[in-house]
Amino acid sequence: MASLLAWFAHGRLWHFVWGSVVLSCLLSLLFSRIIHGHIAWDYPFTAGLISLLVSSVVVLLISRMRALEQTLADTRRDRALDLAARTQAEESLRESEERFRSFMDHSPAIAWMKDDQGRHVYVNRVFEHRFQMVSGQWLGRTNFELFPEEVARRFQTHDQMILADGLPKEFVEVAPDPDGTQRDWWTFKFPFRGPAGRRYVGGVAIDITDRKRMEAALLVSEERLRLALGAAQAGIWDWDIRTNAVQWSDNVSTIFGLSRETFVGTYEAYLALVDPQDLDRLLQAIRQSIQANVEYQIEHRILWPDGTVHWLACRGDVLRDADGTPVRMVGTVLDVTARKEMDLKLANSEAQLRAILDHSPALIFLKDREGRYLDVNRQFERAFNLSREAILGKTDTELFSPKQAAVFQTNDRLVLEAKRPLRFEETADYHDGPRTSIVFKFPLLDRDRMLYAVGGVATDITDRKRAEEALALARDQAMEAARLKSEFLATMSHEIRTPMNGVIGMTNLLLESALTPEQRECAEVVRNSGDHLLMIINDILDFSKIEAGRLTLETIDFDFRGMIDDTLDLIAEQARQKGLDLVGLIDASVPSAVRGDPGRLRQVLINLLGNAIKFTDRGEVVLRMTVAQDAQSHVVLRGDVTDTGIGISPEGRNKLFQTFSQVDASTTRRYGGTGLGLAICKRLTELMQGEIGMESAPGKGSRFWFTVRLEKGAAARATEPESLPTLDGQRVCLAGKPGSSHTFLEQAVASRGMQGVAANDGTEAAILMRKAAADGHPFDLVIFEEQLSGGEGAAFAQTMKADPALRMIPVIVVTSFGQRGDAGAARDAGVAAYLTRPIHQAALWRCLATVLAPVSDPSGQTAAEEGPMRPLITRHSMQEQTDRGRPHVLVVDDQKLNQVVAVSLLERLGCLVDVAESGQAAAEAVAATSYDLLFMDCQMFGMDGYQAAALIRKREGGGPRVPIIALTGHMQQSDRAQCLAAGMDDCLTKPLQFTLLEAMLRRWLKKDVDPGR
Repeated sequence: MASLLAWFAHGRLWHFVWGSVVLSCLLSLLFSRIIHGHIAWDYPFTAGLISLLVSSVVVLLISRMRALEQTLADTRRDRALDLAARTQAEESLRESEERFRSFMDHSPAIAWMKDDQGRHVYVNRVFEHRFQMVSGQWLGRTNFELFPEEVARRFQTHDQMILADGLPKEFVEVAPDPDGTQRDWWTFKFPFRGPAGRRYVGGVAIDITDRKRMEAALLVSEERLRLALGAAQAGIWDWDIRTNAVQWSDNVSTIFGLSRETFVGTYEAYLALVDPQDLDRLLQAIRQSIQANVEYQIEHRILWPDGTVHWLACRGDVLRDADGTPVRMVGTVLDVTARKEMDLKLANSEAQLRAILDHSPALIFLKDREGRYLDVNRQFERAFNLSREAILGKTDTELFSPKQAAVFQTNDRLVLEAKRPLRFEETADYHDGPRTSIVFKFPLLDRDRMLYAVGGVATDITDRKRAEEALALARDQAMEAARLKSEFLATMSHEIRTPMNGVIGMTNLLLESALTPEQRECAEVVRNSGDHLLMIINDILDFSKIEAGRLTLETIDFDFRGMIDDTLDLIAEQARQKGLDLVGLIDASVPSAVRGDPGRLRQVLINLLGNAIKFTDRGEVVLRMTVAQDAQSHVVLRGDVTDTGIGISPEGRNKLFQTFSQVDASTTRRYGGTGLGLAICKRLTELMQGEIGMESAPGKGSRFWFTVRLEKGAAARATEPESLPTLDGQRVCLAGKPGSSHTFLEQAVASRGMQGVAANDGTEAAILMRKAAADGHPFDLVIFEEQLSGGEGAAFAQTMKADPALRMIPVIVVTSFGQRGDAGAARDAGVAAYLTRPIHQAALWRCLATVLAPVSDPSGQTAAEEGPMRPLITRHSMQEQTDRGRPHVLVVDDQKLNQVVAVSLLERLGCLVDVAESGQAAAEAVAATSYDLLFMDCQMFGMDGYQAAALIRKREGGGPRVPIIALTGHMQQSDRAQCLAAGMDDCLTKPLQFTLLEAMLRRWLKKDVDPGR
């Protein structure tokens, strides 16, 4: 049955089903016949039905089995095919990976892959080779382990951007080569995921360092080309011959004088701009370039819209196709207007230069290095009677005598060797005879600084040489005449000053004697006339030196404050005679030790102070000295001389400081003078690097000011002796009308730490002192200034002594009106000190210290009831206390009159005087006696003063040095220099004047002098 099923299974299934039903029906009929004996038709029906069901099930099982078999067969076949396909795919993948690795390893770019932690999982061989890594060295390592930290951090930032955005990006990154060279890389980075979904970053990079450099160089080149074209005002054009279209660079419109908007840019528009006079020439150049295949080059004019004419330089080339047919022209256009104008100017300049050269009276020539003439002017041709053609290309040997040619060639060689201009004196045979010339020869250099020629300019000095010889003779004669004139001036100065010395000196002595009023008036007229005449002589001599340029300044150390005090002393007598207050206010910042010319500075001060006194009838004359500028090495001082005189009108001020000029003629008639004083002062202040000026108004006085520059000295003379006791806290009553003198006293008292209280007059002062005594704070001292006339101080002192509350207060009287007998009256009235203006600050301090010092009686007890019991203090008594020794002075002069005058004046000044009549006698006297000072006349018979001074200095050797003062009737700067060279220390000009002589003694004597002896 199974085999039967199998047989049917292999057949068609419906055959099997119907066969099974028929067979089941037949068998059921057979079984019914056997069992029942007859045929039962329900058996076949049941059997057919069961057979149909069973066969259907069997058919279904067979179909399922056949499907399973087919499925199994298909599975075996598919598995075989899949295995074959997988094997083929793996082979393809392996080949693909090999191709990828080979491709990446031979790629010019470096490539890499990193995981999301930044660890490298792949790099190509280019990466390994570029960064010198062995295979596998990079695996699992981060950028921080392979590159510098800064580079690695930049790479990490870019990687994180890729992972965060999930998009590929490009970067330009900088990384160093192993040798440290920084390289620029174009980098393309992209994200991707692995099979397990893990994120990675891949990247490729190409070295663009060279490209970056080329791009930078290209940008620079393009910028340079643009700047060059702009600077040169050059444009570029491209003309298509076939279409007639023209392309222009952007700046061409500017060259054509148009804006970009108004410039059409067509070929016709360009031709419309061309100057009609140049149009045909332009078109001809274009046709010739196209037809003859030559370079297009032309310069032509165009007309700008504003009507101005400009020049253009056009250049171009014709481009042709393979058949040689012209298709395009390309070129440049350049604005050359400036060059054309320069060429025109240069042509004009060359023509002008040639005209100048040809009309120059000098001979001008040019030679090459071999000495051949390259060019000469017409004067050169005329001088040697040669044509230009005959000279050019020739040498000196071919044109001149051998001797002359040798000199010319030698001088040329000197210029070539020195490579700088040189000057020579040459003699040549002109057509009219030998002539001497000053020849200025100079080298000529080309653009490469190579010397290529020698130029020369020869000026005929034959006539000048002759004039110089005549001038030399005239100069010698003039110098001899000047020497004789100087000797005459010196002699005349000496001869004038010698009798003037006698007149003035003896007049001063006469005035010191007992005279009747008429005799004294006559003597004073003589003295004033002599002083005025001496002033005129001094002004004329100083002015003559200024005009001759021979006035020079000396630079010596001196005490500036002491010089001011001495100057005020010199001028004080003039102020006293007119009843004027003379006050000197020196600012505390003014230094004492300076370097300069004290004599000339004193001359300026005396002139200004003298003028102020001369033009002031009442009031005061004040000198104020302040610091205008204080530097490390020098100081600029300012002096102001203020008066209460007649003043000067604006018209009159314009005439000041001019020679021989005064405000008006009436001034000269009333006050006298030469009009040279202020002019000399102006020149002296300028020599001292300063200036001078004035301010004034008629009837309101004047203020003259000046500045001088002085060097700072090494040390200052002490203006306050260290031995003076302290005066701090002492109370002083200052009685007097407010003014400059009062201001001086206030400053002097305050500078010593004293308390000064001002009162307008004696009455107010007495009230103040009584009140202070009643309050228990009495005054220690009172300073009373006389305002109207002498005698006020004595009367005030008597009032003080009559008051029991005030009698013990010392009284100091300051006056400008001191006369003979006033000091005695003041002493009798109980005045402690009697001082005349001008007062020196140091002298006032000594006076205050002396007056306030305790006074003891003969028993040694301090006086208390009767007031101070000391002699009257005066300026001279204070000087006498300083040193009571009389200076021992030697006067050396061969003139009896001069001896008498000098001895008389010196004895008046408290000196012991000896006389020597010759230089030899003076030398012997100095050897035998120790003198404090010598006055030496310079001009004496036999051994003169210069020789005597030199001999004395020689004998002194290194021992003590006695000061020698030269006495001379003339004082030029050369004379002073000669005196100092001979060993003398200072100079004094005759005639001798009492105040100048006293100042000289104070300057050089260690002992003080006393005019009252």
